[in-house]
Amino acid sequence: MAVAVWTELDEIWCDRAQEDVVLQEKRVFPTGFLRQGSEFRVAARHCSQALKCNMAGYPCKWAFTNPDYDPVDLI
Repeated sequence: MAVAVWTELDEIWCDRAQEDVVLQEKRVFPTGFLRQGSEFRVAARHCSQALKCNMAGYPCKWAFTNPDYDPVDLI
């Protein structure tokens, strides 16, 4: 069984949301025979205001509305 953890990547000012937002990613760590600190797989990424921006129709990678627009370009 794997362990999934949401990890905070950064806190930034978002011009579209007009507030500070937290960028997070869901990391899945394998369990079993692998040792601690092993590599993880990124299952998802989102912003703390993703729902708000999605409902407002703002195109953004972090709000799942436009994979080509990344206002932060972290990844």
